[in-house]
Amino acid sequence: MNKHDTNKADGIQVKFIYQNGLEWGNGLIIYQILKIKSRYNDWIKKCIKKYGFICGTDYEIHLIPSTRCIFHKRKDYYLSPDMEERLIELERNDNAANAGGAK
Repeated sequence: MNKHDTNKADGIQVKFIYQNGLEWGNGLIIYQILKIKSRYNDWIKKCIKKYGFICGTDYEIHLIPSTRCIFHKRKDYYLSPDMEERLIELERNDNAANAGGAK
């Protein structure tokens, strides 16, 4: 990873990482945009497995020291632009299909 940048969008702290000229976004932002009801960590792990995303190609994990305990680390998932776009499309289609079947 090359460069870190921080920005604010809609009151959400957005962190970007630049790799090979591409802007990788924090997966938490996609989670919030899609208004997912399950826990973030559960959701992102499920999506990675379900859609076959590959670590190092589609996303990267950064371990961040926890503010609560020095022995615990939080996982930040940074998504490639392609993964972000695909994940939004797949999750919106999945949610629409589930909503249609719930009638």
